Amino acid sequence: MYPVLSLPRFDYCGIAFLTVGSFVPWLYYSFYCHWRPQVIYLSIVIVLGFGAVIVSTFDFFAGPKFRPLRAGNKMILKEIRYWSHIFGMVQWFIF
Repeated sequence: MYPVLSLPRFDYCGIAFLTVGSFVPWLYYSFYCHWRPQVIYLSIVIVLGFGAVIVSTFDFFAGPKFRPLRAGNKMILKEIRYWSHIFGMVQWFIF
């Protein structure tokens, strides 16, 4: 395998790391006084981010058979932000 072919994989890993890294401080400070939702959302985001790195790195998941898994993982990783916003607004009557 040529080294140039692995560069898009590193790009996808970087995107996953940046998504998780930008989301963790927001979750930490918005649920600072409520540790249960904080731990739940942080663990979901970290597990989904780790899954996105695994799915984008290994050759096993590169085929068209796993395309829905790759797309679903990244979509859920980005949509969890909206779910936590809505949860926070409903819980603290900011809605």
